[in-house]
Amino acid sequence: MASFRKVGCFDPYSDDPRLGIQKISLCKYSNKLVVAGTAGQVIVLGLSDERSDHLVDVSVVDLLQDREGFTWKGHDRLEPRLKPAPFPPGFQPLVLVQCLPPASVTAVALHAEWNLISFGTSHGFGLFDYHRRNAVLARCTLHPNDSLAMEGPLSRVKSLKKSLRQSFRRIRKSRVSGKKRTITTPTSKVQEANAALAEQEDVAPVQRRIEPRSADDSLSGVVRCLCFADTFLRDGVFYCL
Repeated sequence: MASFRKVGCFDPYSDDPRLGIQKISLCKYSNKLVVAGTAGQVIVLGLSDERSDHLVDVSVVDLLQDREGFTWKGHDRLEPRLKPAPFPPGFQPLVLVQCLPPASVTAVALHAEWNLISFGTSHGFGLFDYHRRNAVLARCTLHPNDSLAMEGPLSRVKSLKKSLRQSFRRIRKSRVSGKKRTITTPTSKVQEANAALAEQEDVAPVQRRIEPRSADDSLSGVVRCLCFADTFLRDGVFYCL
C-alpha cells in the first residue's frame, strides 16, 4: 500500500477568487508539478526533501501580442513577492509565469523531458521553457470582433446586476406613480388598473431578457486542451503519433 504525506499548505479561509486553482499537471518521473490559477498564474514546482530560502523567478507572457482595440476589464493579476522567501520541504515553487490578460487558465500541459510547459486561456495559449526561463511562443486565439472575452467574468456580472437594478427601479417608479392618482368615480379603479398595465407594457420592451449563454458563444477563443506529441512533417502535412 502506498503511503501519503502532506507536502503543502492550504488556507480554507481565503476569500480572494484569484487564488483559485484551475488546472494541475504532475510528472511522476521528474517530480515536477504545474499549478495554474484563476488569475492567469502558472507555477512550476519541484519536489525537495530540504527546506529552502530562494527567490521565485517571474516571467510575463502577453497572449494578446499587443493587439489593439481591446481593454481588459476583469480582475487584476496577483502581485508576486520580489524577494527570497522560506519554503518548507515538499513541492517548492521554482518559476511563476503570469499570463496577460490575467484570465483564468483553461488548459495546461507539462513535458519534463523537454523542460516545457504549455498553458491556455480564453484569449490564447503559450509555450514556456522553465529551464531557460523564457517564453518560446505565444498565440492569440481571439477573433478581432470578440470583445466580450476581453471584459472578464467579473465585469459581465456587474453589468448584468446593473441592468437588473435599472429594470426594477423603472417598475417601482411606475407603480408609485399609479398609486398617487386620485380616485374620483367608481370606475376610477378600473381605469387605474388599465393605466398601470399600459405603463408596464411600455416598460417591458426596455428590459433586457436574461438568457443562458453557452461557453462557446461567450468565449470563442478559449483553449480547452493542450498536449505534447511527436510530430512528423511530410509533404506539408503533419502526422502525429
